[in-house]
Amino acid sequence: MEAFQRRGIDAISLDSFRETNRFTAAVSELSYEISSKYFPWMYGASYRMTANLSVSHPLWQMFAFMSRRAALEAIHMHKPDVVLQLFPDHSLCTLVKTGERRPFIGVVLTDYSLHSRWFHRAVDAYYLPSQELVDGAMGLSDGQASLVVTGIPVREEFSSNDMGDRPVEEPYILFSTGGRGVFRDLTRTLKVARSVFPEHTIYVMCGRNERMYGVVEHLCRSDPRIVPKGFQNNMSSWLRHAQLAVMKSGGVTVTEALVSRCPMVLYRPYSGQEADNARYVERMGAGRIAQGLRRFREALLYFADDDHREAARLACVRAASAHAADKMVDDLVHRFGDNPSSNS
Repeated sequence: MEAFQRRGIDAISLDSFRETNRFTAAVSELSYEISSKYFPWMYGASYRMTANLSVSHPLWQMFAFMSRRAALEAIHMHKPDVVLQLFPDHSLCTLVKTGERRPFIGVVLTDYSLHSRWFHRAVDAYYLPSQELVDGAMGLSDGQASLVVTGIPVREEFSSNDMGDRPVEEPYILFSTGGRGVFRDLTRTLKVARSVFPEHTIYVMCGRNERMYGVVEHLCRSDPRIVPKGFQNNMSSWLRHAQLAVMKSGGVTVTEALVSRCPMVLYRPYSGQEADNARYVERMGAGRIAQGLRRFREALLYFADDDHREAARLACVRAASAHAADKMVDDLVHRFGDNPSSNS
């Protein structure tokens, strides 16, 4: 939305799942969180089993039932020229069957992973995170849609070359626990990190998870170098100045670290798209995967070496695709002309 607005293009954000049925959307979110946290093998198995289903499989139509009403109503009300979908959803696939004027439909993949749920027959362009996904996307798309490699969009502050104000003076390790503050084996991993980096302060980003904040605050009483932090609005500065970050491997999360040039240790990534994101980061040399505490210690020891951290920072530069949102807007402006005045 920021990138569109910088170009003078009106943009509207809609969560069609919540707008169609808030209760169903909440249950869906909760079930994902529970299954991925307590039964990750089950979630991973279902992700892999459905990854190559037909793009017209009835399962995707069933899921689209939860979002279709709000999505179609919004299109009828606002009459946008462009719709960008940032979540795997087939609510708009019926538009291809109508003779009415319909908007240009783009799908923005927000993981370094391919899954058939992202693809449907009404899409005009797919915006991909990396070049290595092009061949797979070509197999899942209908051949009529454009495949444009832009990277995953993050807020402009992460892509800026400005280092920003240093949040704290001392050298530090960052634990980034995700938006809901979920991180497995937090206490044990913190103790391992303190043993490997005894001279560093560890800041734990707890998000809005008050329970996690309390756990870390309790640890801080016996070890003042373990410090909890609530929601922060300057995460780009925290990442840019950190020695390294221990984090979950969500697509947007790792992209923020990549464009901020922050080496990563990805601890026990969930099966499915998070595992694919973690493998991408490791394959590019920007971080290491640790499936258990022993591997976690080894990864931290590896990054305790200044040369290894610097090599990972350079790998982040190579792997990151900064200004992805601007690249998408540039592509759309090129398609619609150089004088945009449309809604999206």
